[in-house]
Amino acid sequence: MKSVLQIGNRANDSVELKKQKTFLVAMALLMSGGGILWGSIAFAYDYYLQGMIPYGYTIVTLLNLTLFYFTKKFKVVRFIQILFSLLLPFLFQWSLGGFKYSGAMMLWAMLALVGSMTFENIQSAYKWLIAYLVFTILSGIIDMELKEWAINRSDSINSLFFVINVVAVSSAVFGLVFYFKKESEDSNEALKKQKKQVEDAFVKVEKANKNINASINYAQRIQEATLPTDGYIKKSFSDSFVYFKPKDIVSGDFYWASDIPENNNIKLIAAVDCTGHGVPGAFMSMLGNTYLNKIAQVQRIAQPNEILETLDQDIKKALKQSETNNKDGMDMSLCMIDKKEKVLSFSGAKNPLIYIQNNQLHLIKGDRRSIGESNLIAAKRDFQQHKIKLDEPTIVYLFSDGIQDQFDSGNKKKYSIKRLKEFLYEIYMQPMETQKKLIEKEILYWMGNSKQIDDMLIIGLKIDLN
Repeated sequence: MKSVLQIGNRANDSVELKKQKTFLVAMALLMSGGGILWGSIAFAYDYYLQGMIPYGYTIVTLLNLTLFYFTKKFKVVRFIQILFSLLLPFLFQWSLGGFKYSGAMMLWAMLALVGSMTFENIQSAYKWLIAYLVFTILSGIIDMELKEWAINRSDSINSLFFVINVVAVSSAVFGLVFYFKKESEDSNEALKKQKKQVEDAFVKVEKANKNINASINYAQRIQEATLPTDGYIKKSFSDSFVYFKPKDIVSGDFYWASDIPENNNIKLIAAVDCTGHGVPGAFMSMLGNTYLNKIAQVQRIAQPNEILETLDQDIKKALKQSETNNKDGMDMSLCMIDKKEKVLSFSGAKNPLIYIQNNQLHLIKGDRRSIGESNLIAAKRDFQQHKIKLDEPTIVYLFSDGIQDQFDSGNKKKYSIKRLKEFLYEIYMQPMETQKKLIEKEILYWMGNSKQIDDMLIIGLKIDLN
């Protein structure tokens, strides 16, 4: 029976629409049952012509439901069903001689009103109510005239007809309302179960999220522990700053500083941008940091270009790139400051260096090759080394691409290397800590409401060896 009531339902129908369609079919079947009942009664009393009206309603209903099954056109089927459910009870009443002689057959039309309020909007339900009232008033007007067409029956038969109509219509209304209420309660119960399932799932997700965040926060502490301390940076480069703003909790960017054992005149510092950000980038940063320390502290390689070449081979070997086709790596700016020789040596894997000397800003581009470079042509290029004499006070900036690639509040323009150069030139004479604050203020102003798209890192050094 349930499958019959759902003949017009679609898989993507809302719960409410499925209820309306089911109610329409239920109402049509109940009234069809009434049609068969009254058609049979009419034929039993030899009212063959009058009996064709309720039988005709049943036939129309079956055809309408067949249309509903094949086309699923709810609005069309709904209109046809309400129209005939409203009209035919009045026609049957009139054919039997009016209100008294039909046993108030018009009561069956009330089912159309109940249906219109259930599966129509309020405005349409009002229209059907008006139509019902019009037919009722019309019946009252013509009722006296219809008596001439009435077939004489005893009052007991008329009373029986009335009782049948009252009992049948009351039962039908009760059945429809009961079914609809039960469907609503079942739906509400299903919604409660779904809500409980969603709440339980949310609790699990929230717990998992807390565990994941706790793990990532712990990973952040580990990553921060591997970075050079502020004390070490200040000891090696007394007038300096590091502006470091990860996009997520952990970062794919990192900064590195070291010296060469038994040679206090050599200082190394780098700004590194690993593939990706967040957890994947953090894994790469740990790998890069570990190998840089090995190269400087164990292998005691000091020249930036040699460090980059060695790091490139170490990363490719660690990631088994020749076997796995892995393409992860890192870009970086790396400087060596030789205090004794008063020379800064720079090598860059894609990332550049900006330095200001004698009020002139200079940009040295990095080589078009990454650490872990997968492009065979680029991988054959040697990392170049650039030397800068430090006879004059020099301001040096090393950075990743996070700042220059950041979009403005309208997500239309990137900050760009050009704008970064202009801004650094504006502030380079300020104390280093002031420069750091000004850079942060500039970035926040530029971003506005836009989201940070990448990790941000910039290192500033003021070198005065005189």
